Amino acid sequence: IRRQRQMCIRDSIETMRDLPIYQTAAKFDGRTLVVNGMHDRIVPYNYAIRYHEVMPNSELMLIEGDNHDFSATNYMSAAKIAKWIKDRL
Repeated sequence: IRRQRQMCIRDSIETMRDLPIYQTAAKFDGRTLVVNGMHDRIVPYNYAIRYHEVMPNSELMLIEGDNHDFSATNYMSAAKIAKWIKDRL
């Protein structure tokens, strides 16, 4: 099952490579927080960096030591995200 899951994830990432995701994201000019765990093995953090680079009104939050579901720093990550939202309301 684990190997099957890894293959599914790999197929999804390969499909994403063919989609114009960054060109589409670049058209959005609303305030955006791009968040990614630096130990995310599903969506590596360099994707978040790239989104931040192309989105004109974005901020980048890389969570050191965390993975895709933020389970390692759940409370800390949630607090940082909540503060970002609160500060912009």
